[in-house]
Amino acid sequence: MGFSNIKLKSKGKSVGIADIDIKLYLVSEECWVVTKEMSNYLLKHEQGHYDILALSARELYKKLLTLSALNTQQLQESVTQLSEKTQERVKKVDERYDQQTNHSRDKAAQQIWDQKIAAEKQKPDGSIDNLP
Repeated sequence: MGFSNIKLKSKGKSVGIADIDIKLYLVSEECWVVTKEMSNYLLKHEQGHYDILALSARELYKKLLTLSALNTQQLQESVTQLSEKTQERVKKVDERYDQQTNHSRDKAAQQIWDQKIAAEKQKPDGSIDNLP
């Protein structure tokens, strides 16, 4: 995850974020691709990892817009802390997702996750905290 196009706003004697772009990146070395095991199930599973990250980015965006600080340095520190906390949450959910679905091999568990992820994506306030 990365940030760009940060627009600041004044909040009385404080500074906050008016708008920010959050960019999601796939790191090819961290993508689990086993050619001999490639299947639609595995592809759907990998899409689930991306959707978990996207849900967390939406949550992060909303939280970033509520931040305020006395100066831009303090605001940057708050942004960094919130971003790190979000990344830790994503890592835990990703690990749980892989364990429960056995990397897409447990079809019943994968279907439950697919349904839960889809439901959270539809909610304006959907959260990775609501995933199994």
